[in-house]
Amino acid sequence: MKLKLKGKSFLLIISILISFICTRLPLLQIFDYEYAVVFSFVNYFLSAIAGFLFVRGQSSPSKTKWNRALWLMLMIVLNLIPIAISFLNTFLFGVCDPYRGFSYFLVFAIPASLIGFTTALFSNYQSGKYKFLIFTIISFIMLTIPIVEIYLLPQIYFYNPILTFFPGTIYDEDIPISFNIVVYKTIIVIFFSILLYIIIIKPVQFKKKYITLGVYFVAIIFVLIKSELGFQTKFDKIIQSLGGKYESKNFVIVYPKEIDALEIDYLIKLHEYELQNLKNQMDIRINSKITSIIFRNREEKRKIFGAGQADVSKPWLNQIYSELGTVDRVIKHELVHILSSEFGVGIFKLSKNFNPSLIEGLAMAFENNYNDYDIDYLAYQLIKSNSNPPLEYLFAGFDFFSHSSSVAYIYSGSFMNYLRRIYGNEKIKLLYQTMDFEKIYKKNLSQLEKGFIKNLEAQDYKFNSSQAMLYFGRQPIFKKVCLRQTAILLKEAQERKNDNDFRSAKAIYRQLFKKTHNINSLIGYVEIILKQKKYSDAEKIVSKEIERYSENSSYYYLKFWLADIKVLCGKFDEAALIYNELKNKHLSFNYEAYIKFRLSLLNSNPNSVREFLSKTKFRNELLIDIAKKMNQSEVVDVQILQAEESDEIYKITKAYFEEGFDVESVKSAETAFYASKLFLKNAEYNLAEDLIKKALNFAPENKKQNYLEQLLRTNWFKYQSENKSRLNDSSYSKN
Repeated sequence: MKLKLKGKSFLLIISILISFICTRLPLLQIFDYEYAVVFSFVNYFLSAIAGFLFVRGQSSPSKTKWNRALWLMLMIVLNLIPIAISFLNTFLFGVCDPYRGFSYFLVFAIPASLIGFTTALFSNYQSGKYKFLIFTIISFIMLTIPIVEIYLLPQIYFYNPILTFFPGTIYDEDIPISFNIVVYKTIIVIFFSILLYIIIIKPVQFKKKYITLGVYFVAIIFVLIKSELGFQTKFDKIIQSLGGKYESKNFVIVYPKEIDALEIDYLIKLHEYELQNLKNQMDIRINSKITSIIFRNREEKRKIFGAGQADVSKPWLNQIYSELGTVDRVIKHELVHILSSEFGVGIFKLSKNFNPSLIEGLAMAFENNYNDYDIDYLAYQLIKSNSNPPLEYLFAGFDFFSHSSSVAYIYSGSFMNYLRRIYGNEKIKLLYQTMDFEKIYKKNLSQLEKGFIKNLEAQDYKFNSSQAMLYFGRQPIFKKVCLRQTAILLKEAQERKNDNDFRSAKAIYRQLFKKTHNINSLIGYVEIILKQKKYSDAEKIVSKEIERYSENSSYYYLKFWLADIKVLCGKFDEAALIYNELKNKHLSFNYEAYIKFRLSLLNSNPNSVREFLSKTKFRNELLIDIAKKMNQSEVVDVQILQAEESDEIYKITKAYFEEGFDVESVKSAETAFYASKLFLKNAEYNLAEDLIKKALNFAPENKKQNYLEQLLRTNWFKYQSENKSRLNDSSYSKN
């Protein structure tokens, strides 16, 4: 009896300790998704220990019912402890809604107790002598099936009996308890409940051999039909969903069947060019085909593959997963990951210890493009703003994820680019395999960092504090307040807003902003007020709250938006002051394009700006009308940005540049650069080539490499178009 009490006390103490430890850890300190996942794992093993102790105490048949009741109470207490501790911690010391955690714990963690307890009893049921070995094998299989699925199948999400569900990456912030999750866990609970009933309640009425075989048979069948049930993705499902497929010497490209021939041709050429270019840069020869899967949008990607917020590659499978809106921006980056498999280590062909700074830093180094800036320029901004993390920490374990993605990607990428330029590709490859800086470079990481910073500071760059804040003023995911709850509520509010249920949407946004000061809740709330044409109210709210975000990357968006709202209020002079202030900060091409456009309209016809901003559904039509009436040089940058949304705008833009465009400054060179990118996508190779050649003469130092890259890409596209046979070793189909 003493042993049983000690065993039960031990389980309770472990549960209490882990619960309190979680209250001090990022994400786990909130009674939410991550906490439920951790306790799914904890409850499984604690309940399994309880199961083995329960078996040991079944020697006296007269006390069997009493023992069952005691152990049932223990299972209940083992779940109540983590619930109570996390709920109270969230309720008393946090701003998040603690009640939302109940649904995750109910679906994820509580069933894990049943599964762990039953698995222990089933292991003993098969063999009392080898029960621990059997339990270990079963647990190992259940926990490693997701790894096998991710390794072999075109998916990065997983469903698992113990952990329930993982969406693929931490960047998908909203993880609701979907219908699929409920169905999956219901099936699992029914299966283990029946098994527990057979083992405990009716053990003598069934032959052990048949029960054991039946359990394994049902489990195997379930694994085999997971795809048909919607809990797994196979390649055939992706082909069926997207419908378009192109196969060439180097690629199998799967894409939405409805896209036109022009876009397909662009995607094919883009893939081929970036591959050939990178093979030369990286000194790599690869003969196997690469599969590139391009989804329609992030929602489709998330549903079929997982990781809606991130584009992903699987180097060990030679597969890339992106979407139409991002593929041209990410293809080079993802191809670096694929090519790095030629010198990667382990079954996943990645860097040693899966070090994210090495993996992503290498890709950024060869991509050398972040929003069309050279990454060294942005790393320089990071250093001068004193926001750069020490490399010895950034390259240590998974510290990479404790920083905002822009900081981690750019700084690790610029450092790897420095190592590549100074020491060559071969040493970079050795570093990727060993992560031994001192052995390869004869210097420790701190010494290398000093040389790296000195090299950056010697570049002909200028510090722009506003750009530094724009790119690096974002919160790391681990520091966001009520991460999962906020994302789910924002999505719910957006859906209600789309359904014109403004009252409910405003209530959600208001409550969320009050608790978290999340900028998207402020934006959503004010957008509804603007839809209701309460412009003065909107101006007061944004003016009052904007300084709260003065050190956040969203500050300039709010500032720009405030100027727009002032236009809607008829305060044209105040709006012009803000536009000019932002213009002088030189934030980005996009910002400057829209600011220049608004200032031009304010100077000529202020009411036309108000009309443009108030009629959101007809902006492209209004832009066409404005372009016909105004000096087109004042609006051409906006036309370039909007041309992909309107055939008419594209035609006007093309006609403007065909008349001849003079490049005489850095600003006009930037216009020519972005116009060249637009025309390249539309197979206007001569026009694209002419513009980028002119732009190169005035290329700014911080974008020079990307201007040159655009010229090389354009020349290659043009050559392939004139020599079509070079790409005709292919097959094309739409299913």
